[in-house]
Amino acid sequence: MQMSGQKPMGEADRSAIKRSMLEIIGLSHQLSFDLEQSESYDQIDIVERVVGCCYKVLAQIINAEKFEKLDSYYPEKINLGSLLEDLVAICRSKLRGTNITITCDCEDDIAVVADVGGLVASVMNLIVNAAQNVSTEDGVIKVRAERLSESAMVYVSDNGYGVEAEDLSQLTEPGDHVGGLAVVKKFCEKSGTSLLISADYCGFMASFRLPLAPPDSMELRSWRANVMNGTFSDVNIYLSKLDELQ
Repeated sequence: MQMSGQKPMGEADRSAIKRSMLEIIGLSHQLSFDLEQSESYDQIDIVERVVGCCYKVLAQIINAEKFEKLDSYYPEKINLGSLLEDLVAICRSKLRGTNITITCDCEDDIAVVADVGGLVASVMNLIVNAAQNVSTEDGVIKVRAERLSESAMVYVSDNGYGVEAEDLSQLTEPGDHVGGLAVVKKFCEKSGTSLLISADYCGFMASFRLPLAPPDSMELRSWRANVMNGTFSDVNIYLSKLDELQ
């Protein structure tokens, strides 16, 4: 709650908090490793609770930022296949300490029009959600895109535990967890489409539609460098969430 006379939290303030939270998480992981070597399991539990609190703070900040940014929707022409492959590649690298398999199946030259920041956040949310839903021993996450006549469909599915039918609607409500689908839902609404989700005992699937870009309408951007060099700082936040699965 904001106290009387306090200024609203600005972007610089939130960035500073995110950096601090990530530093605490990194130090906590190192401390957990040291405690594990000395078999101090009670202390490890406390450290894990601290990490969990940090992730909740990060999630609240990220979700608030994404909701604000999606109020201003800036569509650009994007190479969908390249972007999805890059996001899957960095997530696959992060999941190397598990037996979770993540694949990407998409044509290289599907050009769509979308807000790139919103699209990146949506795909990362769906991947994190899937990673949390599968077993670290034999989990499978599939990211796929296909070209239709006037649009492209993006699918993210897993072979996880599924979700009870009555809980599906809660996934798209704002919350304090990275991996929730409220941001994805808002991105889809801003894109003029809707988020479709289904889940049963053999897995979960989310999909949404994006408009194809008219030929030669604007410069085609792959955003490869932006994803790989951390320009999208939120990508690093989502990746840090995958550390919990190691």
